[in-house]
Amino acid sequence: MRAIEELINPTGSAWPKLDSELAACPSAEVLPVDPAAGRRCLHAIQVTTRSRIGAMALHAGGVVLDHGWLRVYGGGCPERGLVSLRLDQGMMIYPFLCTEQAQADLAAASREAAPIEQVLACQAGAIDRRICFDN
Repeated sequence: MRAIEELINPTGSAWPKLDSELAACPSAEVLPVDPAAGRRCLHAIQVTTRSRIGAMALHAGGVVLDHGWLRVYGGGCPERGLVSLRLDQGMMIYPFLCTEQAQADLAAASREAAPIEQVLACQAGAIDRRICFDN
């Protein structure tokens, strides 16, 4: 594994351009990140800050778009429901976002980190049961 110092590129960071693009998007809210959490996330994913992914991990807790319907994860922002995920995890959201119950009250939907296999199995089960399809 590369050291954190090797991953942070202050002169070639993608963050300034990404930050200005996000600032120009009226529906984007860039969430704060604890600096230590951002560094841990960057170290875990082993991507330099020259990439947008690395820059997002280090400089943002995440980005919330369209009133929370789309969440892009960065270094984590637990106070806004964006926890830091390990590479083998995904986000389990219940009720499913496509259901009337979730659409009626998005803030009430539970969100928690879960093994990616569990998330994928749950989504496959929802498709099998046609939970997210109109009848």
